Amino acid sequence: MNGPFDDLERKLQFPVVAISPAGWTKCAEEPGDLTDASPDDDLREWQAMEIYDSAGKCYMARRAFRGWPKGWLGALICRLVGHVVHVAFDLDEGRAVSVDALRQRLIAAGEAEGSFRHATTHREIIDAA
Repeated sequence: MNGPFDDLERKLQFPVVAISPAGWTKCAEEPGDLTDASPDDDLREWQAMEIYDSAGKCYMARRAFRGWPKGWLGALICRLVGHVVHVAFDLDEGRAVSVDALRQRLIAAGEAEGSFRHATTHREIIDAA
């Protein structure tokens, strides 16, 4: 079965933290938490998003697009009733990052260092972010 989150579950080790080039961060315990978006979200803010997983890898979203609903009519209905849409990603192959590199990237993105200053693993940092 090829569900909407299969690729993310195969590639990413959850929990994850995503950092948008627009300056916001999003923590996700599971794929649905990462992909939920308002139908009014500007998906240009999701392009080139960095996604750090708890296994110590960073993935770049080469492309972010509305994965559900696929059609404009479904998107319009979601907008009218205030229902979430799901963003899909075309991710690169990822690269290994150190715990310190993740910590520094989150600080640069505006996260308060105090919450994960003493963290020793990627997962501890993500859980504290």
